[in-house]
Amino acid sequence: AKRIQLELERCVVIDPALVETDEVRVGTRVVVERAETGREATYTILGPWDIDESDPTIISHLSPIALGLLRKAPG
Repeated sequence: AKRIQLELERCVVIDPALVETDEVRVGTRVVVERAETGREATYTILGPWDIDESDPTIISHLSPIALGLLRKAPG
């Protein structure tokens, strides 16, 4: 409970309208295209506490996919 309380104290609510889109960040929705197939996948990068096991499009900023995308520019 103490660990959760400490995490809650550090939380910041992100207004989606204020998320900058010049690079991939936490709170960003990203569309990626596989070079081999041309297929697209959409991911929303959020905190690990926001993950919903039933929605594979929401990924933690700590996941390998997100770590590879963070700080990348569109295109």
